[in-house]
Amino acid sequence: PKEIAQWLVGFANDPRGGLLLLGVEDDGTIFGLRAAYSGGDYRNKIEEARGHVTHVMPQASFLPVTTSAGKSDEVCVIYVPHSSQQVATTSDDDGYLRVGDQNKRLKHDEITQLKQERGDHGIPFINLPSSQPFAGAQFHDGVFRRAEYPDGLRRQ
Repeated sequence: PKEIAQWLVGFANDPRGGLLLLGVEDDGTIFGLRAAYSGGDYRNKIEEARGHVTHVMPQASFLPVTTSAGKSDEVCVIYVPHSSQQVATTSDDDGYLRVGDQNKRLKHDEITQLKQERGDHGIPFINLPSSQPFAGAQFHDGVFRRAEYPDGLRRQ
């Protein structure tokens, strides 16, 4: 699952997002998932890998195929949207980026630079209603003060 998560993070950080096709060689040879995962537990492993990606939720579809050897099997197509607001990482905080047809592991300073380019400050405000700003809010020493919250977002 970690290797799959690394590929998913690489696609999420690419401005185009991407599609990951599991069970097919780069040359188009279909070998299927059952051959790749001898325990038959490939669906759980792929699902687990999706959970190791931050800031996006890749969508997986399993498709029936006939392998190059003539056997019935499945392949998996995973659509990975671009993480435009924040830098996607694995659950281990590792960042990856697509470079050509390869995945490049990012060093800490490269992740920091990518975050700066995207305006990623680690605070996901994208789910807040933009039409209802925090009236009179002040941010001081890591705490919001005197904030009037939009309906449904009141502090407890």
